[in-house]
Amino acid sequence: MTEYIKKSFKKYTGLILAVLVIIILYRFITDTDFTAAINWTAALIKPFIFGFIIAYILNPVTGFFEKNIYGKIKPLRNKKKAVRTLSMLTSFLIVAALVVFIVVSIIPEIVSSIQGLASYLFTYLPKAEKTVTAAIEGMETDVNGVNEVLESFSDSINAIFDTVIKNIGNVTSLMTNVLEGTFTAASWILNLVIGIIISIYMLLDKEALTARCKRILFAFLPKSWYMFVRDFVKDANATFATFIVSKAVDSIIIAVIFFLGCCFISPDYAMLFACVIGITNMIPYFGPFIGGVPVVLLCLLQNPYSAIWMLIFIFILQQFDGYILGPRVMGDSIGVKPMGIIFAILVGGGLFGVLGMFFGVPVFAVIARTFDRFVESRAQAKEKKLNLEEAADGNT
Repeated sequence: MTEYIKKSFKKYTGLILAVLVIIILYRFITDTDFTAAINWTAALIKPFIFGFIIAYILNPVTGFFEKNIYGKIKPLRNKKKAVRTLSMLTSFLIVAALVVFIVVSIIPEIVSSIQGLASYLFTYLPKAEKTVTAAIEGMETDVNGVNEVLESFSDSINAIFDTVIKNIGNVTSLMTNVLEGTFTAASWILNLVIGIIISIYMLLDKEALTARCKRILFAFLPKSWYMFVRDFVKDANATFATFIVSKAVDSIIIAVIFFLGCCFISPDYAMLFACVIGITNMIPYFGPFIGGVPVVLLCLLQNPYSAIWMLIFIFILQQFDGYILGPRVMGDSIGVKPMGIIFAILVGGGLFGVLGMFFGVPVFAVIARTFDRFVESRAQAKEKKLNLEEAADGNT
């Protein structure tokens, strides 16, 4: 009897342990506030996230200077660490100069354009309301419904101004918001500074870090899974780097051309419109429409003739980008058909909004290529098995 109990206990030990683990995990999941835990973890590792993003963005620039500039200087050829340091320093200086240029030159122009546009709209809307009202009053028709709409519109504008005035009067709440914003900005700046320091170490020791990560994956994953993860990360890195860099270059060129053309069509808001067109151009296919619609509408409020010219200019520019500039700059960088790109943008935008529209295409490209490799490996294994079976049948 004792021997039977021992055998039964050994037989069901695994099941008992599995049940206990499930109970413990269930209690842990139900009693734990995962939202707070995730927020705490994200706040803790935020500098490392910033550092990784900065290092990932600067890595191609650093590699370019390392291979093509400093690496070809004779006194530095055998000094790898010095070449890496100089390349990294140059990359940071270029980014710093670009940030200073944006802050000093572009942002003030955009702010001025937005202020001028807002001022124009606040003066234009009352005039438009008076014009429409006068036109309607001159007509011998029943306009009660239209008058109600106009009154509702006027009441809405007055309510907005009243709300703004009340909020400005609430000094205590305003000061609290200012202090909270100051602490948040200080926290972001501190995390950014720490992230820059972390990115420097990542760029200096990127080969060692990559080898370490590969070693850890190789130690804990089966060989097939290790090969899959390695190929997936390699493919994702190549796809994202190629797509983002090439599309950014393409969008910058389009924004500059649009700014020069807009200086003749609508010079007051040329910088603002160029930034809108350049940013939305990062979205394939739908980007030109997303950026072009508000630009044309704003021009229409100013001058219908300028809106027509703006519409023609945007159409010609997008044709130039789609058939000449885009293929030369990007080529077949992602290898996804137009139907797949449209599907990726719609799904990405539906799930993750604007970010999903920006990054949906490279994510879809990586997933599609990974799935194709999986299907191909399965098909080759099946073909090999069928060939062996046919060979065995032929021998018999």
